[in-house]
Amino acid sequence: MTDDSAFKRQVRARMAETGEKYTVARRLVIEDAAIRAMLIRHMEPAGISRIEIERRWDQVRVHVYSSRPGVVIGRRGEEADRIRANLAELTGTQVALNVWEVRGPN
Repeated sequence: MTDDSAFKRQVRARMAETGEKYTVARRLVIEDAAIRAMLIRHMEPAGISRIEIERRWDQVRVHVYSSRPGVVIGRRGEEADRIRANLAELTGTQVALNVWEVRGPN
């Protein structure tokens, strides 16, 4: 199975779950993949185990589950503010970033 068919399967699953049209679901699946890639790329030493993305009409909520949340948050929250600004630029909407600690191995 090619990546293209796996991508289409993701889009159709989102369509079935949310009732969105194909073009909207496709755009959001691509945007979610870009969000995940950016977070994983920038937060590699943080031990990220899971990323959940919720959408509202005016806001995107990103939940990051990490074994080392201090690395994600940074000193005085500066890193979290930088990540939030980058995500807002990427999505074009307001972003709420929640960082959760995961105890134990993945």
